[in-house]
Amino acid sequence: MVREWGLVPPVWLQRVAGIGLAVLLVILQLLNLPPFLAMRNGFFDLEQRIFERPLPAGPVTIVDIDESSIMGIGQWPWPRNRIAELITALALDDTAVAGLSIIFSEPDRLSPENVLRDFPMPQELIDRLRVLPSNDTALAASMALVPTVLTSGVIPEEQIPSETRSRRTPVELRLGLQSSARLRQYPALLNNLPQLEAAGAGSGVASVELDPDGIIRRLPAVMLINEAIVPSFAVEIVRIFRGAAAIGVAIDGPGISGLTIGSQIVPTDTGGSIWLRQVSSAGFKRLSAVDVLLGNHEPEDLEGRIVILGATGTGLERSFVTTGGELLSALDLQALYVENLLSDIFLTRSEVVVFFEILATLAGCLGIVLLHGRLRFYLGQFAVFAYLILLIGGSLYGFSAHRILFDPSFTVLSVVVCYLAFIGMELVRTQRERRQTAQERTTALMLAEAASRSKTNFLANMSHELRTPLNAILGFSEMIKDGVLGPANPAQYGTYARDIHNSAAHLLGMVTQILSMAELESGEGHLRVSDFDLRDAITESIGTIRNSQGLTGAKIEFDAEAPMPRLRADRKMVTQILLNLLQNAVKF
Repeated sequence: MVREWGLVPPVWLQRVAGIGLAVLLVILQLLNLPPFLAMRNGFFDLEQRIFERPLPAGPVTIVDIDESSIMGIGQWPWPRNRIAELITALALDDTAVAGLSIIFSEPDRLSPENVLRDFPMPQELIDRLRVLPSNDTALAASMALVPTVLTSGVIPEEQIPSETRSRRTPVELRLGLQSSARLRQYPALLNNLPQLEAAGAGSGVASVELDPDGIIRRLPAVMLINEAIVPSFAVEIVRIFRGAAAIGVAIDGPGISGLTIGSQIVPTDTGGSIWLRQVSSAGFKRLSAVDVLLGNHEPEDLEGRIVILGATGTGLERSFVTTGGELLSALDLQALYVENLLSDIFLTRSEVVVFFEILATLAGCLGIVLLHGRLRFYLGQFAVFAYLILLIGGSLYGFSAHRILFDPSFTVLSVVVCYLAFIGMELVRTQRERRQTAQERTTALMLAEAASRSKTNFLANMSHELRTPLNAILGFSEMIKDGVLGPANPAQYGTYARDIHNSAAHLLGMVTQILSMAELESGEGHLRVSDFDLRDAITESIGTIRNSQGLTGAKIEFDAEAPMPRLRADRKMVTQILLNLLQNAVKF
């Protein structure tokens, strides 16, 4: 037997379809498709704007080779001995760590030995230049005065030189369930000159990767370079500043779970990146490089602080967009990264958070599947609304109180989709029931009309059949009553014959009334209009009542002398109206 389900499947099939929809939504959530990533990032950006905070008073100072420095010292790039003078000035002001956001991958073309090779000059000048040290040697010597962290850059695979150098940074690996991680991998690094690498206290990679919408939200903490794990520039600065011997990297499960810098534990995502807490760059302590060289600054601006040195003059630096819409140079971006690590204000988004996001989606959809039909409509709406408010409110609380990035956007979308799907089926079912009820009502009405017609036909047929014997009774009783064949003997039979005649006449009137009603109900009735005297109709009605029922305990008075109008109407119907009125009056 084939069951007709129509547009609405049975409840069990709806629940199975709902569970399938929930599983499909979870799979989509795991795929991290671009539209859903855009929703997630948009919500995280909104949280950053809602809970915007000022930059903490951290120990970072930016020394900027800006427009005023270029105008005061000369065009960029400066000779390396000038950079050496700048680092020496930092050392004299007791700078704790100097981070050079500049890559010195080639020898200084303005170094004396290169000038002697490239430019013809008098012998006297040649002899004087030969005794001068190399600018790169001078820079390396200045770097010995203050712990200096150098910057490396990543090289695309198609641009790998025939010979690459790499500096080994101390990294301690702590392997958990798995030994593989989803680290960012690069084939090689663009490093500094070997003598500079040897003079520096550390080296880190200044890698910047934009999200698909071009906004900076996170930066890598460690990455994989030619099978070696290398820290980022900011992480290495913090390691040197805190005097940590190595950076600890914990690899557990699907990827990196975090890293340690000294006593600080820094959670990362599985790819080894850190989500930045965006703050306004207006709070950075910033000095112009020319002011540092000339001593036009306060000693506390550099003493015991981390100095990040870079160039932001026109055409020298690329700008990046933050979640707040602010443009940051790479120098400011690295300073922001260091401030996030030192002030412990960075955001966290671990695999546990992603698991709870998936669990929230599954719980919301399955809750709708299981509770659908068990809750009233408005109560169900309230439950869904409360669940969504709980998700969004919990996410905002986790961000503001614990710096946790929990994304409710996909879960909210999934719950709304599931709810609308079930509401749509409910609306279709309700509409179908209404149509079915209307059809049943129409069918019942048709059956009632058919039954009424059958009753009317039956009464009409029966009334017609009763008229024949009644006419015989009336005829014979009237003959006996009038003594057509002689007087009745004994005389009492005449009285009985009169009573029989009157009762038969009354019954004939009732039969006639039934026939009239049947004609009206069947739509076949019509009026027989004539002129008649109302007094005659009243007298006839009173006589019928007196003869048929007697007036036990009742008395009918009629003023026959009162003026009465003549009517133009159906006399039989008027008489029936009068009979009904008089019968009710006598009975009740």
